[in-house]
Amino acid sequence: MDQFKTRVSGLVTQFQTYGEPLEQKIVVQNILQCLTKKFAMVVTAIEEAKDLSKFTLEELNGSLLSHEVRVTQEEELLTNAFNTQASLHRGRGRGG
Repeated sequence: MDQFKTRVSGLVTQFQTYGEPLEQKIVVQNILQCLTKKFAMVVTAIEEAKDLSKFTLEELNGSLLSHEVRVTQEEELLTNAFNTQASLHRGRGRGG
C-alpha cells in the first residue's frame, strides 16, 4: 500500500508540475476504481459513508492501510489455526 501511495503522489506532483492540477476528489475516485477485489468491502463502505468531494488522499490512505492490516491479521489467524489443527492430527496413526 505504501508503494501505491508513493506512486500516486508522484503522479499527482507530475501533473501539477505540468500545470494541470488534479482535484483530490478525482484522484480519490480513480484510486477507488482501480483497487483490487481485496479492497471491495472498504471501497463500498467509503463510497456509501463518506462525502468523496471532501475525502482527502490521507484519509483514503488511512482507511486502506487499516483494512490491509485487518485482512493480514485475519489471514495470519486462519493460517495459525490451520497449522495447529494439522499438527494435532499428525501424531495419530493406526490403532493409536
